[in-house]
Amino acid sequence: MNALSDLTPALPLDPAAALVSLTPDPTLLARLLVVVAHPDDETLALGPLLPQLRQATFVYATDGAPRNLTDAHAAGCATRDAYAGARRAELEAMFTQAGLTPGQARFCGLPDQEAMHALAWLARCVQRHIEESRAGLVVTHPYEGGHPDHEATAFAVHAACALLANEGRAAPAIVEAPCYHRRRDGRAAYGEFLAHPGMPQPRCRALTQDEQALKRRLLACFGTQAATLALFPLERQSLRRAPRYDFTCAPHSGALHYEVCGWGSGHAWRRRARGGLRELGLTQEWRAHAGSAA
Repeated sequence: MNALSDLTPALPLDPAAALVSLTPDPTLLARLLVVVAHPDDETLALGPLLPQLRQATFVYATDGAPRNLTDAHAAGCATRDAYAGARRAELEAMFTQAGLTPGQARFCGLPDQEAMHALAWLARCVQRHIEESRAGLVVTHPYEGGHPDHEATAFAVHAACALLANEGRAAPAIVEAPCYHRRRDGRAAYGEFLAHPGMPQPRCRALTQDEQALKRRLLACFGTQAATLALFPLERQSLRRAPRYDFTCAPHSGALHYEVCGWGSGHAWRRRARGGLRELGLTQEWRAHAGSAA
């Protein structure tokens, strides 16, 4: 396989701005890999851009179905497998609505809320998909304490790119989309980035009425997630170039959103992150680069 740097032409200086414009160069879209935690995350992230992504590959870290059957029963599913099947069917419906094909999706198959238990495995899985798709740009989650699977997916993308760099190969650029986090006042923030000094500036764009309507139609395919998706604003699209995170430190002080929701412990997540870095042989590399903007 040729190095990723053999792909031409070069990426734009600000790929986040290019994607937010909704009129990016088709060669950029052909090199795009979308790596997210759950079905529906891609629609929140990219919305009205999705119909243009007919050459992109979509990777899902989990099947969206927790072992705890509370969500499954709320959706009318008796088992975890049935709920996972329902979530995949919703994704396929969205793909059809957007003019995409289900064959563009790749599934890592981890249960919802359990990606943290397979961080090194997930990073190698993402690396393989980067190589197979010859991606020059990855869109994924930020590290902001919203959901443990979002954190694990962000870890996997950044670690996969670090592994490529350590092998002397060019890694793709990383762009991230906001999801949700816990504000300092204790309220949940949906569809906006967690701000820190030195973070890359988000690129935002107001969506037209037609673009909002398209995003609304795509999100409507995910009926089992309707209550959560209704919390996200539709008026704007926002992306930013990913910073280099230190996954061994909390993304912010105070309680994390997923701790408040009872989805896991930040302390336990970070312990797993340290173990994943050791398993991948990235501990020293991470100490050298963590915290600096990409």
